[in-house]
Amino acid sequence: MQISNIISGNRRNLLHKLTLLGASAVCFLTVKAQSGRFYANTYSQAVFAQIDGDQASGYNKLGYSIGATTGIRLQDKKISALEFHIGIAERGSRRPPNIDDPGINPFHIRYQAFEAGLGVVIPMNSLPLPQLLQVYAGVRPYLLFNVVDTEAFMPSIDQDMRPFGVLLEAGARYPIHAKWLISLSAFYGATSISKGSSNASIYYPMGNGAYHNNFAIGFIYKPNNRK
Repeated sequence: MQISNIISGNRRNLLHKLTLLGASAVCFLTVKAQSGRFYANTYSQAVFAQIDGDQASGYNKLGYSIGATTGIRLQDKKISALEFHIGIAERGSRRPPNIDDPGINPFHIRYQAFEAGLGVVIPMNSLPLPQLLQVYAGVRPYLLFNVVDTEAFMPSIDQDMRPFGVLLEAGARYPIHAKWLISLSAFYGATSISKGSSNASIYYPMGNGAYHNNFAIGFIYKPNNRK
């Protein structure tokens, strides 16, 4: 058996265990949400993505992020809640064909990962708004489960990627309905997604580091009508 197959199998086993753990946490806090202190939400986002370090520019890659959030309300006036979430996301980068310069090779990196996250919710009580604006800040570790360049410019891209990483996240949320909030988020890689120049493919220009750089817009659904 090849070493790559063993690594791939271990990654799948870890992904399965993390999924079960996260799903158990979501189910537990969903039940506890009836007490009023705990709550559970779902979220979906459209992700506008690029990768800093891939020799392309512009948020040309459209991805997604979906998952579930559990939280616990705090008594602290400056931090209203502590949240944990699990989900999956597609990020990446895209350089479209250039009619004016056909010598530029196009690529489309689809970078799919299982994500977990931990962060705090900060209420903006001082703002004169009809509804309470909330700010969120946290970290989002992730486990890569698939990456491909659909333009085939980088055929060995999966060999160049680190299996784990961490994103920094900051965002804002605003109620638009009794059970819905709109969210705006920004993400930036705290760790490089590439293994480095010593292991990088000759097709993949990311030897000096490459970092997710994304912003996203989406919706949060709160079935227990959290305020």
